[in-house]
Amino acid sequence: MSVRLDNVSGEGPAQCARQLLARSPIGAVERCSCGALHLSIGALSLRLDAAVLRAIVVMSHEALGRLDGPSVGPRARGSA
Repeated sequence: MSVRLDNVSGEGPAQCARQLLARSPIGAVERCSCGALHLSIGALSLRLDAAVLRAIVVMSHEALGRLDGPSVGPRARGSA
């Protein structure tokens, strides 16, 4: 699926076409014909290159591993 959008940022070609790469209930990732990737989550939209998107995935995977693993931080309030 491609959607043609007017470029309102003043950068790149006057017309850009976006291709949907992935969609979920919380957002979407699209590739623009100008080369940018658009990550949309709710009202937040980020324009990224592929290296940054990959770094976000790696960082998120690491965070989830720590979130799901044993707690390493300060003790929870009220614990002895």
